[in-house]
Amino acid sequence: MIAHPLDLAAEAIRRAGAITTVEAASHPGQRVWLAGMRQTWRRSAAEHGETIYLMSFEDLEGMLDVLIPGAV
Repeated sequence: MIAHPLDLAAEAIRRAGAITTVEAASHPGQRVWLAGMRQTWRRSAAEHGETIYLMSFEDLEGMLDVLIPGAV
């Protein structure tokens, strides 16, 4: 059986205090610490011309879409 790449880091992720994508989904608009893998990455323009980034992020429990403002 082939393991998920994050299985190798699962213990370190737990020790670091990262929450899962499932837990993060219940904290919209809040800053949280996650550990996982970026699946997709896209740059886009917001309504007023600001650059934003859209990312799909995966961990051992699920996937989450993340919006990142350009001026971070």
